[in-house]
Amino acid sequence: MYINQSFISQSKETIEAFNSIQFLNHNSVDPVKLLGFSWISYTPQLQDKPTTFIFREEKQELLVVKEGVVKKGHWETLILSNSMLINDGVQELLFNIVYFGNVAMILKKENLDEYLILVKRSKANLQEKSLSTVIQAMSEDYLKIQKQFDNINLESTDSTLEFEDISEFREYRLFPYVATLGTILIIIAILVILISSFWK
Repeated sequence: MYINQSFISQSKETIEAFNSIQFLNHNSVDPVKLLGFSWISYTPQLQDKPTTFIFREEKQELLVVKEGVVKKGHWETLILSNSMLINDGVQELLFNIVYFGNVAMILKKENLDEYLILVKRSKANLQEKSLSTVIQAMSEDYLKIQKQFDNINLESTDSTLEFEDISEFREYRLFPYVATLGTILIIIAILVILISSFWK
């Protein structure tokens, strides 16, 4: 289930691609992309049975499935240390998050050169492809996400929208609250007048 650095280093193409993906600033876990999906462990040998991880939101429960047998554990992201704590139902392990994306994630065992590569289940069946193909899919996914960010235009294209218009808009949004406050003050003033005239 775990891939050693020595296996990655067997191919120059693979080690170069793997090193490049480690330098991408794409290592924070997005719960929307993580939760509820089936994440399958990448195993270089086809005869090795993969393990499926399903991260659930409720009580941060983790389902670990191997050959149909389910073990229940827990998971937790440690944001400040950029790590993930995983209890697979047998032992508790700390992983550094190397890469997290739409198609796969790479976790590295703390203080060890052992990696857990989890591929999101899809029709592409990436978990059955070569490691270089999996890494290439991660790179393409990263570039696709970056392209979406590049297409976002933060500057207004409407030249008629000026700063004064924005201020005016904010004032109008406050109008209902000001009107309500004014009504309450008028009612209190009327009550004070009525009470003071009654006591005379």
